Amino acid sequence: MEKFCQISGIPVRLQWEGKGDAVLLLHGYLETLEVWDEFAEALKVHYKVIRLDLPGHGFSGTKPDINTMEFMAAVAKEAVHLAGEEKVHLVGHSMGGYVALAFAEQFPEQTQSLCLFHSTPYADTPEKQEKRQKEIEFIQAGKLNLLLDMQMQQVFANENVKRFEHKIADLQGCSLTMEPEGVTASIRGLAARESKEAFLKSFTAPVLFVFGEHDNFISNEVAARMEQDYPQAKVCKLSQSGHCGFVEQMNESVSQLQQFWQNS
Repeated sequence: MEKFCQISGIPVRLQWEGKGDAVLLLHGYLETLEVWDEFAEALKVHYKVIRLDLPGHGFSGTKPDINTMEFMAAVAKEAVHLAGEEKVHLVGHSMGGYVALAFAEQFPEQTQSLCLFHSTPYADTPEKQEKRQKEIEFIQAGKLNLLLDMQMQQVFANENVKRFEHKIADLQGCSLTMEPEGVTASIRGLAARESKEAFLKSFTAPVLFVFGEHDNFISNEVAARMEQDYPQAKVCKLSQSGHCGFVEQMNESVSQLQQFWQNS
C-alpha cells in the first residue's frame, strides 16, 4: 500500500506490504524508497516491510533549513504508526543508519532490533564536514543532477558498476524527483549530527553491522574499528559488495538479516 500523509508539517510518501513482524527500511543520502525494491520484495514473504521517502528526498517534503537525523527519525516513527505498527526491526542504509540510531535513541520501546547497513555511529570528521559544505555549494551552483550521477556511481563497488548499470540508471532516475532545497537541508543535518558512540554502547537490543569489503565510503579499517568498539554486535561482511550490499549481494543480505532476526 502506498499513501501520502502529513507528518510534522511536511508531506511524506509512505509504503508498506507483507505480513509478520514489522521491518522499517531507511534509505541513504540521495536515495529514495525505490532503492529497496528488490530487497523489500524478498522480505515481504515473511515480514511486513515499511519504507518511506525520508525528508528532503524523493516525493517527501522538507524543512526549509535543516533536516536533522532526529527530525527524520520522528517522521519515521509516525510513519510506522500510520502503517499500523508500533514496534519495528530497524534497517538503515548509510544516512538511513544515522536515522535508525536517532530512532532507537528516541524511541527505544519501539525498537526491536537495529541493523546498520554500511553505516556508523561516528560523527563527521572535519574533512567530511568540509566536503559536505562543498556539496552544498555544488548544488547551489545548479549541479544537483551531476552530483546525483557521481554519487550513484560510487555507491557500488567499482567492479560491480557495469553489472548493475541498469539499476544505477533506475536509481538516478528516481533521484531526479529531489529538490535542491531538500537535499541541502539534509546535508546540513548530516554535518550537524552528533556521535552516537556512547548511546550504541549502552543500547541493549540486538545489533547487526553489515559491511562491504569494497565500500568506497566506509573503509575496512573503519569497519574493523566498529567491530572492536562494539563486540556485542553481530557482524556480516559481504565479500563482493561496495556500499549497497542489499543490491549487490541481495540473497546473502536477506539470509543474514533473517538469521539475525530469528536469533534476536
